[in-house]
Amino acid sequence: PYLSSTFLVCAKCDREFHPSAQMHVVQNMTDVRNRFQRFWNPIFIPHWPQPGLISRDKSRDKKIENIVFMGTRSNLIEEFRSEKWTSALKALGCEWNPIFSPSKWSDYSEADVIVAVRTFDGKTYDHKPASKLVNAWKAGVPAVLTAESAFVDVKKSDLDFLEVSSIDEAINAIKRLKSNPKLYKSIVENGFQRAQEFSDELITECWINFFKDQVFPMYQRWQQTSSYNKSIWFARRQLGLKAHRARKRVSAWNQALSNR
Repeated sequence: PYLSSTFLVCAKCDREFHPSAQMHVVQNMTDVRNRFQRFWNPIFIPHWPQPGLISRDKSRDKKIENIVFMGTRSNLIEEFRSEKWTSALKALGCEWNPIFSPSKWSDYSEADVIVAVRTFDGKTYDHKPASKLVNAWKAGVPAVLTAESAFVDVKKSDLDFLEVSSIDEAINAIKRLKSNPKLYKSIVENGFQRAQEFSDELITECWINFFKDQVFPMYQRWQQTSSYNKSIWFARRQLGLKAHRARKRVSAWNQALSNR
């Protein structure tokens, strides 16, 4: 709806841009870089780490036995339900432990490796944050991931995560960690260092600066805008939203054709 007297700041998360919002907080830098998205005033702020996160038990040291997936059952892809995957892990002395209960997604105490793969079809999931990786860093657990845009954006070295694009590469990644305790330790230590960049204190500071430097000044300008110009602004946003949806449909169609 058209909200002529309301200044709205919207946290976009996994949803569309809101035509009534003057500003959007986004969790993926793709929204900021995309020239079509700048129309929506997107401001990137890193997502918060998992609340109440329980780090991996230090007594497990370099032990690699529990290979863990944390997410909904519907998001566990076919490759990781296959006999090929479970048999390969068993041959390495590992067990596959998908955790589907949201109440347990903060507990990394028994996890030795996190596999956070949504798909192997090349999608970059530009609406998703880097949370799975940041949580793994903070918990002290190496992560096996695909090249989602959020992960690639925060990557600084090969120690940040093991990138895979197929089930065979995922199996080889576990083999590398299993056969190279020094690599495992280096990834864990690197993760603890990287996690400091996403601390609660730093993200709180981002939010404070966002309101101070971005929201309040824009709100002052909004108050001085005429009702007519506000209505024109809203109409343009409505058209922009329709164009955004059309681009998504075309992109999905092209992706489907390329996968045939």
